[in-house]
Amino acid sequence: MEKQSRRMPFGGIRGVAAAERDEPESGSIRLVATNVLQTDTGPLIPLYTGGDLVSLTLGADGAVLSVEMESPQEIETPAGPFLADGVTFYPSGAIESVRIGRGKAAVREFEHGYKPFAVAVKGLKFYESGALREIVFAEGAHADVWPEQYWRVRARFGVTLHESGEIMSIEPAHPVKAITPCGTYDAYDPNAGKTAGEHWSLRFDTLARVTAVTTAGDRVYVRPITGSHYAEYVPDLSGEQQIPLRLQFDYDAEKVAIFLPDGRAAEYTFEDEFIVYPNAAAGCAASECDECGLCDK
Repeated sequence: MEKQSRRMPFGGIRGVAAAERDEPESGSIRLVATNVLQTDTGPLIPLYTGGDLVSLTLGADGAVLSVEMESPQEIETPAGPFLADGVTFYPSGAIESVRIGRGKAAVREFEHGYKPFAVAVKGLKFYESGALREIVFAEGAHADVWPEQYWRVRARFGVTLHESGEIMSIEPAHPVKAITPCGTYDAYDPNAGKTAGEHWSLRFDTLARVTAVTTAGDRVYVRPITGSHYAEYVPDLSGEQQIPLRLQFDYDAEKVAIFLPDGRAAEYTFEDEFIVYPNAAAGCAASECDECGLCDK
């Protein structure tokens, strides 16, 4: 295989084994020789013994968009030093994310929410302004976070943040009682993904008000203030893929949208009557779940 050298805005790179354009705005490069990239975060040594793994991606103007490092390096981030083996950048050069995949995740302390919390972290994501956007927990790690002054929630997967620093969303490790303008719900999603972010079971605005909740443990009956009949909304726990309910609250309009398992949505006002009951966990058995708590209803 012929190895090539190329000139880039950050300096020359050598030992280019393969270069591909992934899309009009970016391309990927695989290296087989040592290089030192001069970036705004300092010198980085991209992967060169990774076989078919991509070493770095570049923008159309040659700017570095991501680097997979040969070995973990300490990266200076807006949140302080972070030992990482992967880093991504915005086109402006600002750090977008750092992660550690081939090394040990370090325990860090964060001053977000109403009390600080510490957790083993495998990645951080940032807004282009430098504000912290997401804290990605290490595999199996949990943290006790305080999204409200008197409410502690044991969170799994991670924490997303508003650009101003307040907690935006979390996924509880176990069902927790979430007080909303339209009743109190057990917030928990048995299908939650590690990277769900904005769609985790609990979402908050900058005033720490619950703006969305996902529940697999409750059913809700709603009667419009001008009506006489109740509509029933129930999670679907009967299949292999359990589908919870999702409620979103608009405090300015004083309205709530209930998203159903079939994808439809129903809209009500905060003045309507909401009756919340524990949902029968039909179709599931304690031996089939990860101690979600629904069988205790």
